[in-house]
Amino acid sequence: MHLSGGAENPFSYYFVFHMIIASVLLSRRASYLQAVFALLLFLLMAGLRAANEQLREKDRIKSNYVLRVTHDVKEHLAAIQACLDPVLHGVTGPVPPAQEGLIRRSYERTGKLMTFVKALLEITRIKLSRKMETGPFSLSRTAENAVGLVEARARAKNIKLTWHVSPEADQLHGSQIYIEETIAGFLANSVKYTPEGGSVDLRAGDAGASVLIRVTDTGMGVPADELPHIFEEFYRARNAKAAERTGTGLGLSIAREVALRHKGRVWAESREGEGSAFYLSLPKPAAAQAPRIIVELPHAYKRDLRLRLRLHP
Repeated sequence: MHLSGGAENPFSYYFVFHMIIASVLLSRRASYLQAVFALLLFLLMAGLRAANEQLREKDRIKSNYVLRVTHDVKEHLAAIQACLDPVLHGVTGPVPPAQEGLIRRSYERTGKLMTFVKALLEITRIKLSRKMETGPFSLSRTAENAVGLVEARARAKNIKLTWHVSPEADQLHGSQIYIEETIAGFLANSVKYTPEGGSVDLRAGDAGASVLIRVTDTGMGVPADELPHIFEEFYRARNAKAAERTGTGLGLSIAREVALRHKGRVWAESREGEGSAFYLSLPKPAAAQAPRIIVELPHAYKRDLRLRLRLHP
């Protein structure tokens, strides 16, 4: 039993059966076959466990490599932007119209590439980080911050942006920074793919043992056959590509990683041409899930307890 991996091994009952009962119920040949079968199962489990560890190690090495490369690329892009910005704004002297167009285009393309690199860096960091700084925080304040990040873009497109967090869903425990980034990502995605004059709404409420955060919009929606894939890394729906050529395809995959790290989940509901709804479900803090137990003491016992407290402060 010890060599098989202990009592917690899901196949340990085969050895128990063999050692205790097989000698009584089965013939010698059947007992040997039972032992061989159990041994093969244990060897298969050991092989699968080793293969899984190798895959995890390879994924960790790949993520470390991506992290280093993207960090270096980000530094170079920041340097390019820092050089182009003063030239574009005439700090170094007047810029002829022909050159100004080229410089502006280079600056904008560098900015878009910087956005992609930052997103890639972010998802790699989340995957590599073993611990995430967590603590209690106010969801309403977090939602307000997230809305503030996209308000200007919504106003520019005349999009009605509304939000509400119910009081019973306000207190959460987790990484406020990542939750805020996830909500802001949902909102930015909705604003980006909602036509002018549309609406985007953020709601958060109690859902039993969890808090449900929902962002709905009146945008272009997602084709039904592509909806299951939108949380995959680098995936962009075909209508999103047609409407907006540039995009990282990482925003929703970052949201998925954040949800997994919080033991929550994300999903979406959508119909092409009818808008979308993005959901983030997060578990409530343990204290919030615990039922309140009120014990009513007998009057005589309460009187005796008050007397004891006065005598022994």
